[in-house]
Amino acid sequence: MALSRFLLILISIVIVQAETMELPELTTKQDIKNIRYASSDGKFTYYQRNNGSLQFSTNYKVTEVIKLEPNTDYNLYVTNHKKYVFVEANETYHTYLAPRNNKALYLIDYGTSTIKKIGEGQITGIHDQDKWISYYNSFSKILTIQSPLSETLKHEIKLANVKNLYFQPQVIMIDTDTVIYTDINKDGLPGILRFKINSRKIDLLYKAENYTSKLEVCINGEDVYWGEFGLDPLTKRSQIRTLKTNNLDFKNSQVIYQSEENDLGQIVCELNDESIYFIKTFRNNIGKLTYDAFKVSPNSKKGEKISDLKFVTNLFLMDKKLLLPYQDKYYILEGKNNLTEFDKIKKEQIP
Repeated sequence: MALSRFLLILISIVIVQAETMELPELTTKQDIKNIRYASSDGKFTYYQRNNGSLQFSTNYKVTEVIKLEPNTDYNLYVTNHKKYVFVEANETYHTYLAPRNNKALYLIDYGTSTIKKIGEGQITGIHDQDKWISYYNSFSKILTIQSPLSETLKHEIKLANVKNLYFQPQVIMIDTDTVIYTDINKDGLPGILRFKINSRKIDLLYKAENYTSKLEVCINGEDVYWGEFGLDPLTKRSQIRTLKTNNLDFKNSQVIYQSEENDLGQIVCELNDESIYFIKTFRNNIGKLTYDAFKVSPNSKKGEKISDLKFVTNLFLMDKKLLLPYQDKYYILEGKNNLTEFDKIKKEQIP
């Protein structure tokens, strides 16, 4: 406890807050609810239709990529390397509502409609310049690391978790032989582990002190970021640390952010080298909690509130743009693109 308070004194987090904020809204020519990916240069758009079809649009030409059951919901994942489009297809999106539902996983050559199935589960990451994909099966509790080009070139990790049926691991890849992932041990304590592919050796890098913590990992170049966010109001704590890929000693990682509230987390570190983004919990003078997007500099450790919607629950990247979904709109926190109208739209105040 004394060490924690000492760190709080050492780390100066300067929070910049405005009474109201104006953010550009992402607008498109068609219903944004159907769009699953749009490139910043406007060349490529992938979108879904109610009849179960995933469509690809380019140069005023539309091609059907795949057609599954009506009302199939598609999630698309594209990294900055843009070699592939990774697809989750949920054919029972409206009929089977369990979050453990496995999806059919497909691979599309970026900028084309060429598609093939590569597995089943839920995507947990795209790694090493699109050379590997990781996905998790909640029923078998197997985490798979697989080459997009070959179904036989894959490695499986059996997670230890038996306590939380809805747990989804966080996964990053340091190099072609090193995978870092989160798990929960038999006592319910979350941890960060390292899996060496060639030797199949697993070792523990960090273990949380109690089971009411959520652990996240994120990688950008040679920098690894990991966060620990409390889930219990009686043990409030949030912290983000950083270390280098060539020295994975989590005990000596550097604290860049700390709070005495339970932040929602959802760390995004891949957008640039200057900022780490996540969802922070705020508390007003009468104790009311609100949740907004926040960024912190790993170098200066200065932080800044970058939205004022008061109930932000998700952040995600789409082609070098950091997007914030809120109600039926998508707002741009960072990045520009010529498909966006940068009209300044004032946010509604949430009572």
